[in-house]
Amino acid sequence: MFNTTIGSRVLRGAEATLFAKGMLDLLEIDISAEDEYDNVNLVFCSLTREQKVHGLHTALQALFMEDIAEPPRSAAYDSVIDVVFQRIKANIAVEIDMAQAKKVSTEADYCWRDMVLRAAKEPPLCDEVFGSRHEKGRIQLTEDDLVAGLRYWPARLCEDKSEWEFLLDELEWAILKDQDWEMYETFIDMPADKARAMAERFNIQPEYFTTIAEDPSPEIARNLFVDAVLFLGKFLGYEDLEGDEVLY
Repeated sequence: MFNTTIGSRVLRGAEATLFAKGMLDLLEIDISAEDEYDNVNLVFCSLTREQKVHGLHTALQALFMEDIAEPPRSAAYDSVIDVVFQRIKANIAVEIDMAQAKKVSTEADYCWRDMVLRAAKEPPLCDEVFGSRHEKGRIQLTEDDLVAGLRYWPARLCEDKSEWEFLLDELEWAILKDQDWEMYETFIDMPADKARAMAERFNIQPEYFTTIAEDPSPEIARNLFVDAVLFLGKFLGYEDLEGDEVLY
């Protein structure tokens, strides 16, 4: 169970499918990438491979299992959730580029965009996230839009990557209310007294930036990796996936 922006919950429906597919891609494709996320998530890039695996496995349990309590929040822990959304953004960018290079598009060319739209349009996100964000001025809708019950999302054929990035930022906000981990470098380089004062000013727990991510042994990390891949594969319907087929 995870204490998200819209309450303590586990992910369900289209939102869960989107996040699960993004995390599975992250684990299978670029968990070791050193510069993949340098410009967007320095905290994640600073972790060892074993720390990344442990963080993703921990997030997976809290977001998908009701009987698992959320661990104490930290910059390292929150950063692994953000990276899943960065992976989805990257996949959509590739999807758009590949579709633009084709003369005729197929259903497969909209796979990731379709998943994002299904998640955004599915209750409670379409009301609790996009409705409340409009009230706070983050999303501009006309009165006619509101009367018609419309929410903000791009058209399926939209090839403006920034539109999809904005929508994914909103979906990430539904899980992580604050992006405090983005201030990691600022806090970590500050004198301790100034860091404490700034943390208090922004209502951040003092240990949020100083908590060291758990760094399991390579053998334990491999077991966590396999467990996460098998769980996600089963969740997504890949029933024939076996543990000995998972490459770490």
